[in-house]
Amino acid sequence: TAEPTQNPIPSPTQAPTGGVDGQAVNTIVYPSAITTFGCSKVIRRGAAVGPTTEKFVCEQIHTEPTGFVMAPAHGKSSIAKSMRLYTANNCANCDCVEYKLEGRVDSASSWQEISSGDVSTPIGRNARGLDIVSMFESGDDSRKYATVDFPSSSIAYLDYKFTCTRTRATRSGKWMLGSLELAGYLLN
Repeated sequence: TAEPTQNPIPSPTQAPTGGVDGQAVNTIVYPSAITTFGCSKVIRRGAAVGPTTEKFVCEQIHTEPTGFVMAPAHGKSSIAKSMRLYTANNCANCDCVEYKLEGRVDSASSWQEISSGDVSTPIGRNARGLDIVSMFESGDDSRKYATVDFPSSSIAYLDYKFTCTRTRATRSGKWMLGSLELAGYLLN
């Protein structure tokens, strides 16, 4: 007869860490210093990863990739496990529907791809400035958002780079979002 390898605990953990020495959080990138690229004009730079649906806007230069680099203020390495894109208040054609997410271990290192591909951003809109109340396990179900999971992601990074490679209407001239969350583990 097999013996159990662990003693049972009285209740399950609120956010299991899967053996990672860190804290499971709803977003590993808030607050962050945001640096944009490929945008001819940016509106509400800080709203890109904020705790509300305030709205970030990047007016595009169509010959270059567009997006932003997130340098979290906490200065700790982290592991991204899922991404949530909350929609802005208007312009469904300006939603990012194809992306690339990269990480780097420090500012001198090269970017490494974490994930890329299509994202099923909903047509539904969020009003501007609504609080986002989410957890590690799930986004705010009272808001409109898309989720992309990274179940095999296990490398810790310090900084993250989000690139919007395509919007719903390729000639919209801009892309926008209510906010971006990267749920994951903040390492100790």
